[in-house]
Amino acid sequence: NLVRFGPVVLAQALDYDKSRPWPIRIGELHNSSFPTPPIAAQATGYLGNHAMLAKSGLGGNIGYVPDQDGVLRRLPVVSHFNGQHYPTLSLALFDCCASKNQAKEVISQAMAKADQNGFARVNYSKELDAYLVVSASSILKRELAPSALRDRLIIIGSSSLSLSDRVRSEEH
Repeated sequence: NLVRFGPVVLAQALDYDKSRPWPIRIGELHNSSFPTPPIAAQATGYLGNHAMLAKSGLGGNIGYVPDQDGVLRRLPVVSHFNGQHYPTLSLALFDCCASKNQAKEVISQAMAKADQNGFARVNYSKELDAYLVVSASSILKRELAPSALRDRLIIIGSSSLSLSDRVRSEEH
């Protein structure tokens, strides 16, 4: 029902493990109309959404590949799987919800940072307090003024800021 009230981008996780004897293919991926980029990370599988969810809204990739030491330093900017291109969740949000000129600029800047495999270094330049984090219970209890959310891109989910186990604090 949320899709009826505004643009929605749902997360889906692409997988990049080439050593797995069988590819992960669970759920359904959203159809993607994202333009073909000059470089894209090659995905091998996915964790998609329920079929009904995959038919509504758009999808953004939250899949990642940690470095050998387990730390997350790079993300796939755009990934290729099964003939389609899937942007990372943040690019999907801009592509969906920003003005076309702003989206084009953000996507162009992100693609310029991609390496030869389609991954870009994550710039952890902001501290946690730079983000407005609101609990689900606060929303349900209507403790937040609607104006606090107006004209914002909103990420809903338990993992929106929980990558700290994959990020080294001295690399901020």
